[in-house]
Amino acid sequence: MNKTWKLKVTKFAKIAHAEVELAPLLCFVGDNNSGKSYLLSLLWGILTYGKDIFPQKPSEAESYKKCNAWLEEHSNTSTVLDKDAVSLYLAWYNDLLKVNRNRLVRKIFNHSVEIESLSIFDYSRRNELRLKWNDSGTRYSATEKVITFPKHDQYTQEEYLRMNAYICWNLLMEVNYMKIPKMVLFDYG
Repeated sequence: MNKTWKLKVTKFAKIAHAEVELAPLLCFVGDNNSGKSYLLSLLWGILTYGKDIFPQKPSEAESYKKCNAWLEEHSNTSTVLDKDAVSLYLAWYNDLLKVNRNRLVRKIFNHSVEIESLSIFDYSRRNELRLKWNDSGTRYSATEKVITFPKHDQYTQEEYLRMNAYICWNLLMEVNYMKIPKMVLFDYG
C-alpha cells in the first residue's frame, strides 16, 4: 500500500476506544459480541462511502478555506502535496467526519449506532503525490503518484470545491480495489 493511516473511534457501539492502522491485512481478534464486526464494517464503510460526506457547495468551514487557499495558490502549477498540504486536507476531512459521523454510520449500518468521535490520524505515504495540470484534458484523473486536472485560466468556487474533494479523497482514501485491505474476524471460544 502506498499510504497508511490510523482510524480512531471513541464510544462506538460496545467499543470505548479503538485505533486501527490501515494495512494490507487486518485481523480483528476478540471475544464474541465485543464489537469486531462493527469496527470492521465501519472501516469498510469509510473506504466505501467516505466520499459521500463532501459538501455539495463551497464550505464556510475554516479547514476547507485553508485547503481552498492552498489550491488557489497552486492552481495551474505542477506541485507536490507536501506535509503541510496533507495536514490541511486531513484536517478538512476530519472536520467532515466530525460533522457527518452519525449520518455516515447510519448509511453503513442502515440504522443509528452510537459514536462519539471518528477521526483519521498518523497519515503517511511511501511516494509523494503530485498535482499536474493538463492543457488539453477535460477530465480529472489520478494514479498513486499524480492527480491531473484540466488547465483553465480561471476556476469557479464550485470547480475548486470539486478539485479539493478529489484531492482529499485520493490523498486519504482512494484505493485500487485489487489492493483493498483484507479484513478477517476471529472470535475467542
